[in-house]
Amino acid sequence: FQLVAPSQLLVVDKVMSARGTLVLRSPVSSGNVWRRNGVVIGSGQEVEASLPGWYELTVQAGQCQFAASVYVSENGKVEGGESVDRGSSGKLGWRVYPNPSKGRYVLEGSQSEEGVLEVQVIDLQGRVLVEQRLKGRRFVEEIELGHVSTGVYLLQVRQWDGSVWVEKLVKE
Repeated sequence: FQLVAPSQLLVVDKVMSARGTLVLRSPVSSGNVWRRNGVVIGSGQEVEASLPGWYELTVQAGQCQFAASVYVSENGKVEGGESVDRGSSGKLGWRVYPNPSKGRYVLEGSQSEEGVLEVQVIDLQGRVLVEQRLKGRRFVEEIELGHVSTGVYLLQVRQWDGSVWVEKLVKE
């Protein structure tokens, strides 16, 4: 496997170890950074996913950064995941936590320059449920979804330069 273009997706392999624990594996041998719920947990090709939470793999390949994330549930099952090009223009670094949640989330990140940031939460039918316009460069914002039903929603962050970051929100 070789990363050759910013549009190429990164895929995390999932295998069971001889001890019966879930192991997440990067398709590349170097340039890996693993995080669980935003905290760095390793830089090797593999990481043991023994605790529940969001596991994110970031790989640096030249000028591009690639990222993939998977959610591991309490029972050690991979519940979902995504793979996206995070580019090299300041999009990397956005995160939302806790996810899943009972309805209260924190959005944290920054854009490359000060400007207007548009934040939307959208249901799977395309309806905008929450919309905020914020001005600045660095953000720590609370998003409240206590008024919506249990399910899956999309969080969309549009930076001042037009770049967009999308993350799946799970409401318990």
